[in-house]
Amino acid sequence: AGAATSGSGTGSLSPAAGAATSGAGAASLSAAEWTNLFNGKNLKGWIQKNGTATYRIEGDAITGKTNEGSPNSFLCTKKLYGDFELQFEV
Repeated sequence: AGAATSGSGTGSLSPAAGAATSGAGAASLSAAEWTNLFNGKNLKGWIQKNGTATYRIEGDAITGKTNEGSPNSFLCTKKLYGDFELQFEV
């Protein structure tokens, strides 16, 4: 599953460069070939694992806040992905 720790950002996935049919990697993929992980509205499709961090939407980004004394927390996609490249902004 994909994971993000405290901080904020948005992300999307593409097939790994080795899987791209053009051989030029993710840079040559069209927008239609990317899978948006975050819908920009809510945490549908995501699950918090381990720890006690809280996650919320601020503007068009997911923001996480750690809690003192808590072990690492992870916000993971419910769907499993493999052989991909992750691109995100922080």
